[in-house]
Amino acid sequence: MNRILLNTVVFLLGLFALLFILGEILEIAALKVDPNEPKVQEVISLKNQTYNTLILGNSITQQGINPIVMDSILKTKSYNMAIGGASIFSMELVLRNYIAHNEKPKSIIYGLYVNEKEWPDKVRPTLLAGLEDSIVANHYDTNPDVLGTGSMAFYNRFKAFRYRNVIEHYLKYSINPKLYSYNYSEGFLIRNAVAKPITSVPPNKAGLNLKALQRLIDFCAEQDIAVTLVELPNHQAFNATTTNRDTVLYELNSVLSAGVKYLNLNTPEKYTLEDWASLNHLNAKGAKKFSAILAETLKANKPRE
Repeated sequence: MNRILLNTVVFLLGLFALLFILGEILEIAALKVDPNEPKVQEVISLKNQTYNTLILGNSITQQGINPIVMDSILKTKSYNMAIGGASIFSMELVLRNYIAHNEKPKSIIYGLYVNEKEWPDKVRPTLLAGLEDSIVANHYDTNPDVLGTGSMAFYNRFKAFRYRNVIEHYLKYSINPKLYSYNYSEGFLIRNAVAKPITSVPPNKAGLNLKALQRLIDFCAEQDIAVTLVELPNHQAFNATTTNRDTVLYELNSVLSAGVKYLNLNTPEKYTLEDWASLNHLNAKGAKKFSAILAETLKANKPRE
């Protein structure tokens, strides 16, 4: 009996050691080839910063708004906090985490993604693992709409499980390193790849998580942070196959308070093939063009002092 117990203990210890080593290896690989994991770690580690403008959103915003271009026109100090695949709820948690360790920003720019189905309240496991415990307890654990709890939450405690998606990124990187190469500047993801010609896109339905957006707007109002919602350009072929936009934009009016601006800059006709890195994602050249347009629009809409 003692022999069986000893073998069981040895087996379990070996299994946990293997999971630990595998998790460390996958994390190293993720930081090398997954464009979002280094950004997650950078965003969570920001301390004692004085950015007066923060840019929030998903990968379209992360690759579409260059803070350096904006700051050169607006004379501001901004940081692109957007993360690939991030939901509105994720960005609310990131903003709360940032304010806990840094000077509160005067304004945020949120890059809305309207031309796709409504994104649920889901949080990237590696992001959740880095948030302040109090933020997780008070705002994540208490959210009844959050997706990804239960057994998944337990498994995501292990790095080997959290970083499992890196295998897909590593294969893509191995096949075409140039296409998936990138670097960062003030949180802006710089990609120089040019997309292949895009002529057809499957039908898609617009959507927007208005409940999550309302929570974010309410939090910013509590903190006296000005909010500007911006719709970035989607590829012309994608726009052409999107339905339900009018309904979503009409419903958006219900959450627009006096302190919230909405700018529809989804004008793909201003961009050429050389401006796109992939469907709906601008490359560095396209982002420079869009960031200048956004900055000039914000400048024109700024109240006179």
